[in-house]
Amino acid sequence: MTSKLNRRDFLRIMGMSGAVLGAGGGGLVLNSCDSSGGGGGGGGGGGTTNFDPRSAEGFVQPLNVPGEEGLMGIFNPEAPFLISPKNVEMEFLPGKPAAGFQYETIAGDRTYYNPVFRLIKGQQVEATMANELDEETIIHWHGLEIDSVNDGHPNNAVPAGASYNYNYPILNRGATYWYHPHPDKLVGEQAYFGLGGFYIVEDENDTALRDALDLSLGSTEIPLLIQDKNVDESGQLIFEMNPMIQTIGVLGDKIFVNQTIKPFLDVDTRIYRLRFLNSSNSRTYKLAFLKGSEKMTFNIIGNDGGLLDVPYQATEVFIGLAERVDILIDFRGSQVGDEVFLKSMAFDPMDPLTVDMDFNQPSTLMNGEEFYIMKFNVAASTSYDRQIPPTLSTIEPIDTTGAGERLITLANPIEGVWFINNFRFNPEEVPITVNRDSTEIWSIFNGPAAMPHPIHIHAVQFQILERTNSPQQVKDLAIDSAGRMPTDMGWKDVVLVWPGETVRYAVKFSIPFEGEQLYLFHCHNLEHEDQGMMINYSIL
Repeated sequence: MTSKLNRRDFLRIMGMSGAVLGAGGGGLVLNSCDSSGGGGGGGGGGGTTNFDPRSAEGFVQPLNVPGEEGLMGIFNPEAPFLISPKNVEMEFLPGKPAAGFQYETIAGDRTYYNPVFRLIKGQQVEATMANELDEETIIHWHGLEIDSVNDGHPNNAVPAGASYNYNYPILNRGATYWYHPHPDKLVGEQAYFGLGGFYIVEDENDTALRDALDLSLGSTEIPLLIQDKNVDESGQLIFEMNPMIQTIGVLGDKIFVNQTIKPFLDVDTRIYRLRFLNSSNSRTYKLAFLKGSEKMTFNIIGNDGGLLDVPYQATEVFIGLAERVDILIDFRGSQVGDEVFLKSMAFDPMDPLTVDMDFNQPSTLMNGEEFYIMKFNVAASTSYDRQIPPTLSTIEPIDTTGAGERLITLANPIEGVWFINNFRFNPEEVPITVNRDSTEIWSIFNGPAAMPHPIHIHAVQFQILERTNSPQQVKDLAIDSAGRMPTDMGWKDVVLVWPGETVRYAVKFSIPFEGEQLYLFHCHNLEHEDQGMMINYSIL
């Protein structure tokens, strides 16, 4: 199957969705004009046709930086709000309108697309999702401790034209969470065409760090959403599917940050906080900052579940699908005029299925190949004397005394379908039940002939205890005798499990919601998820 968003009759869709806006009837184009943050959302910027991420040339599109409205505008929902997944016109290549999906929210005289939600721990959220797509959908609030009615289970997906109400408190600690679609068998396509965004929760630890380093969300504290996509010469997204791609996942040959292709960001000689989210369908990244040929040292300060206890210095970091990595990068050692590139460094993808690319995958960019992501231009010198605090938060370890251990096996594909404990997703089947307030150790084993799997659990977070039989490229980044990397510390909701590896983590199923709660446990390679690498689990 080959899919572009004109597959639904682009003109018809745009007309029906209400996305043709303005007094003159012109199309809504999400680009630099839609964000008061001043960046380009895949449009704007200088002319270039060199969109190959292997080349350092062509980084002339201003990064779309979250501003007060528009694309990725920062939105604090202080009152009930409406969020509508809908068809829109946008620019993936500069000056070439194309069809895509976005979440739209209107508050007062401001309109947001894929807003960056900014919330405070303890806040109550009330929202109505009005589905303006022509297929069913539902929103999953990824990483939140939330009851099953509000979690976004595919059993609650609503058809085109229908609505769904959310009402829940923010119980989580401060962290970079996110939201994305979760209808059964449609997640990959809907996310690929644009649905998804940041969900930032703040607490006293975030406030203290912001004060200590003089940070401001949207200027010196910047969410960075990384995706890869295939785009044809006319600027239209290509979403091709065949049995082999279903088995491996969709890989794109163009890299986008905040929906901007080959972006740059002007920075001052100071510390910046960068909140990374890997929202790709199936690509893993190994991030590094390069000034010339030298890797810059940065500090890893947070992951899926928020700030770590202390900063960890690094020069490279893996970020698997759906993972978040929060870092501090210091440009005070640079001179005005310097260029710093964010790159994904070469690594072994450990996927025997992708060695031979002769399976009609439109992308020519291999998983594990080295390429450029974005460029930082050191544009101004500033007086700045702040220092990174030695302590960031308190992480209380889960007490595993008397905890039972559960083995989870990630099975090789049968007819293109991956399995968890030999189960393929059945909405009516619940293979795992756990007792409320119980503590368990889950051992996730990935077969040696498999491929890496990013494993996500809904509603609760966990603490990684150890990695065993890890590949050398993981061992090289380990910081303790348990084989853990800096991003394994603290709280997690996704863990990338490499072939042959076992990851053991502790999880306490303490939730303040009455009655049986039904959640999901799944691989976050979206094609794997859509093909059934997902199971129900319930808390009794």
